Amino acid sequence: MRPECNPERLEKYAQLKGCLIRTTSFLIVLFMPPRIKTILCFGNSLTAGYGLASSQAYPALIQNRITAQRLPYQVINGGVNGDTSARGVSRIDLYLNQPIDVLLLELGINDLARGILPTQTAGNLQAIIDKVRDRNPKCRLVLAGMEISNLMIPKDLPFSPTR
Repeated sequence: MRPECNPERLEKYAQLKGCLIRTTSFLIVLFMPPRIKTILCFGNSLTAGYGLASSQAYPALIQNRITAQRLPYQVINGGVNGDTSARGVSRIDLYLNQPIDVLLLELGINDLARGILPTQTAGNLQAIIDKVRDRNPKCRLVLAGMEISNLMIPKDLPFSPTR
């Protein structure tokens, strides 16, 4: 008998995976396909793919790579054009009715354009992370953003580095 067909090893594996059913005369092992994990790309127009076909937005491109490698993940595009971190705090609730395994959070550049203080943006981003982690404690986090030159920050903002 090959080792991988050994009934004792199979029973131990099934017990570990929680897919063992015992009856009086035989053993039934259920092999379930792995749960499809969710990657939520949550952000603004950069995530939404403003000006691009939806198939060209980066969440769709990530999904294409995942699908090509036959990985058990689905990517959700949670991008909204013009979104701010404050609106993101309330909008994240729409996605919390499902498991989120990876949160790719990309918000904040529109806050700068509206003169919102960086400390307020940081607090809003933390609130989004906290909401997701409250429901999905094992969720992995990817925090993405833009780096801009000080020359691009309007001089009339109260926190402008060129003031």
